[in-house]
Amino acid sequence: MLKRYIVICSVFLLFLMVGGCAHDSQMTQLKADYFTIGMLEESFEAQENLDTDMIQELTNAYNEIKYTDEVDEPVNDEQSIFITFIHNDQISGSVQVDNTGNFNLGDTEKTYVLAPDSNFYETALEVYSEVKKHYEPHAGQVER
Repeated sequence: MLKRYIVICSVFLLFLMVGGCAHDSQMTQLKADYFTIGMLEESFEAQENLDTDMIQELTNAYNEIKYTDEVDEPVNDEQSIFITFIHNDQISGSVQVDNTGNFNLGDTEKTYVLAPDSNFYETALEVYSEVKKHYEPHAGQVER
């Protein structure tokens, strides 16, 4: 009887350990009416004359971010895109992500790594390139 109990407990603990190690976390969902996006010292406020599909695409990409771990390596500022989302004239969220998949959120100093199947950086880079064609750089200090 004791042997059976030990086997059952061992199997249960194994399931807990395996389930706890292989997890993806997901972002808190946000909404945005427009956003500011930039790289290095150049940022663009994408508010007027912007296709709402582009706003929705970037917002959806953010909301679908999955990440696996917190890492000690900082985000590479030289290769990062920073985005601030605005909803009802309030900041609803912000993120800085680099080309290796490391990212941090505006409300934390922690750095996380995107899940391997995430294409958030690529989507953000495409949106940045498109916005850059239509807007003048945002005046003032770049906020990250």
